[in-house]
Amino acid sequence: MKVKVYVKDYCPYCQKVMSYLEKNKISYEKVELSDKPDVYEELKKETGHHTVPQVFINDKFIGGSDDFNKYVVHNQL
Repeated sequence: MKVKVYVKDYCPYCQKVMSYLEKNKISYEKVELSDKPDVYEELKKETGHHTVPQVFINDKFIGGSDDFNKYVVHNQL
């Protein structure tokens, strides 16, 4: 399973998602957006999602923190 999480350093929801992944020993790629506004703008255009975190699993956009939590429950991640 390939997990990529786009985050900003001040975001408590980002921390919550990353904490879950670490606690459950799920490896992931973290992409910090705090100092990359151009990357963030492109990501928003691609996903239509305007907040962080933005979570991708196996290159599929899952959504933000609430969407990730629902995914975890339904897919036993």
